Amino acid sequence: GGVGVTTLAIETAMFLTDVGRKNGRSACLVDLDFEQGACLDYLDLEARLDLGEIMPHPERLDMQLLEVMLSTHSSGLQVLSAPQRPADLSRVTPEIVMRLLDLVSARFDAIVVDMPRQWRPWSDSVVSGANRTFVVTDMTVPGLRSGRRVAETINLRLKDQLRASAQVIVNRFEQTLL
Repeated sequence: GGVGVTTLAIETAMFLTDVGRKNGRSACLVDLDFEQGACLDYLDLEARLDLGEIMPHPERLDMQLLEVMLSTHSSGLQVLSAPQRPADLSRVTPEIVMRLLDLVSARFDAIVVDMPRQWRPWSDSVVSGANRTFVVTDMTVPGLRSGRRVAETINLRLKDQLRASAQVIVNRFEQTLL
């Protein structure tokens, strides 16, 4: 929180959308922070992912329902995000999250996922399915140590499942004369 993860995710997804437009490829931004996700706020879009409709009947989730639940930015960026709601997150199962991501990966060439800060029961599956994983931190001693610990933990915990080692991005670096 506060180090610019969402901003970097949005900018990356917009870049991939722009590049993709030139070579016939598509991109989607997926905000998996169901409690505090801010992607839609930054983009001034309405949330269309209705977890309440999916959770009781995950088998209903198909390509047609996915299309209905995507929000589209004026840039052409497609966004999958639910309304911010401190809900009963225990009902958001790994099966639901992975079904969503399976459909998104079948529909789009590039996917950028904005994850919540807290590790969820489905986080291992999401990270192990990623081509690249970045841990974003700031240029403070606690931030650097925490970023390194999180990346090392991911790399050790999922070492046999990762396609590439998790890397740390230092954001909000400011150089002073002192």
